[in-house]
Amino acid sequence: MVIRERSKRWGDEELTEQLKTTRKARREKLGDGMTQRERRIRWQVQKEKIRALMREKKKECWQKFCEKHGEKDSWEIVKWAKDPWHLKGTMKKLVDVGGVELSMDEEKVTGLVRDHFGWRDNGRGVEEVEREEEERGPTDRQEQLEEEVRKALSSTSNSSAPGPDGIGYRLIKIVMGTKLGDELMKEVARNLASGKIPKEWQNSKVVMIPKPGKDYNKTKGWRPINLINCIGKLGEKVVANRLQESRLLH
Repeated sequence: MVIRERSKRWGDEELTEQLKTTRKARREKLGDGMTQRERRIRWQVQKEKIRALMREKKKECWQKFCEKHGEKDSWEIVKWAKDPWHLKGTMKKLVDVGGVELSMDEEKVTGLVRDHFGWRDNGRGVEEVEREEEERGPTDRQEQLEEEVRKALSSTSNSSAPGPDGIGYRLIKIVMGTKLGDELMKEVARNLASGKIPKEWQNSKVVMIPKPGKDYNKTKGWRPINLINCIGKLGEKVVANRLQESRLLH
């Protein structure tokens, strides 16, 4: 979860300048005898510099925070570490769209879900129907689909938040080239070829984050973000790529 107004306490001018240099190296055009490989190497060098500088700035920021608050109350550091954005404190009192004050945790969850999703008390109101027998079109070759899955994975961001299973794109990329990675690619390709969406792909969790400048004592002062399992998103990305290639999705 990222709340930009408060998450970059460690940022300063030095970091900003290095970030500009890194972005410039990435967008640098070929010329004066510089090859594609040389440009990539220069960009990777700057990227490692920005990563090292970020780690250094974060460490300095944390040390200053501990020095400032540790002398007054060491428990303040523990509280901040457990809840750095003070979400628990800002959610102590909530008022729904009808003006009703929500005090109990169960009431808050119900109010947030109702005001943001419009679900009924007895459920979503949508029945999941699975057909035992359905007509299938011609299936794709397994190898072709696996290649499309690998291509889709290469264009994903390592910073993308994982879903309920906790498996992010970074972890999936790490296991690529191993037996586990190969089996995962085959499994995703098999499900795509069958035309069925596994229940595991449909699992998701909703995280509430505060809207900048809003009243956090009201349910509408929070924004829901739906986090889907990355393996499921990978399958969706393959479908989206095909639709774009077919000019059915822009």
